[in-house]
Amino acid sequence: MNKFVRIDTCQICESSVQPEIIVSIDESNKKSYLDYSKIKYDGLIDDWLNKIKVEIIHCVKCNHYWYREQPSQDMLNEMYASNINLRPASNNIDGSVSSKIKNEISKLMWIIRKPNPLLLDYGSGAGKWAKIAVDVGFKVTAYEPSKERSFEKNELSFTLVHSTDSLKHLLFDVINIEQVLEHVSKPVELLKEVRKYCAPGAVVRITVPNILRCHEADKIWQEWPYNGSRTHTMAPFQHLHGFTPNSLRSVIFKAGFIPINGLRIWLRYPKEMIRQLLGIWFPRLGQTFILVRVR
Repeated sequence: MNKFVRIDTCQICESSVQPEIIVSIDESNKKSYLDYSKIKYDGLIDDWLNKIKVEIIHCVKCNHYWYREQPSQDMLNEMYASNINLRPASNNIDGSVSSKIKNEISKLMWIIRKPNPLLLDYGSGAGKWAKIAVDVGFKVTAYEPSKERSFEKNELSFTLVHSTDSLKHLLFDVINIEQVLEHVSKPVELLKEVRKYCAPGAVVRITVPNILRCHEADKIWQEWPYNGSRTHTMAPFQHLHGFTPNSLRSVIFKAGFIPINGLRIWLRYPKEMIRQLLGIWFPRLGQTFILVRVR
């Protein structure tokens, strides 16, 4: 269904305080929007300017950012299907990236401490994490709703599904949600869905981009929607939400999860745990990585 969804109040903390408008498309930046639409989506989202006011708003209570009017899932699927990769295309995983992913997954294997553990890579994209998780020793199911974003022509070492119907009645020891929540209209509802797939004692790993530590730094809103060279952290409509450490914590609790803070977590993630604590008082020092379990 090609309809836009309007979100006037913060769905993260449900604050009754009127959100503030941060940026919007007007005559001063319309060309930048159209330039990005052309090089990224072959002009597909040009016409959206005639249907909605493209603007990003901000919750002053939980510090969350989002597009007030967002495309329907069908429209997003069409947008992703027309995606033009602005980086050199490759199915191979860079060595340094592969090493980092393997290190992360090995930590999860050590924390869960189960024989033949089951891992769900939720929003798996091209399957980078899923492939390496198999090598580490997990039995992996990868869920990726967009067929265009996965490499089904390759011989797969894991189970790939494109519908949550295929996940019914399945339970997993580890669920990896690597930079997914910022792409969906309703992140709280997504996490509530994920709870259904958690086995007793399951660990859920969640990461999102931290809008307070983005590559644009202090020029984040001056360079929106496109600076002519690099995709913006809140490029239309690639990321629908801009998370901060505070708004990520709010999402976690609202969806029925709690952070995991045990000794085993501290032993494997000392820097991350310290930054999580610092982020409570100093948001720019915090991070948008968290391990959680069902409350």
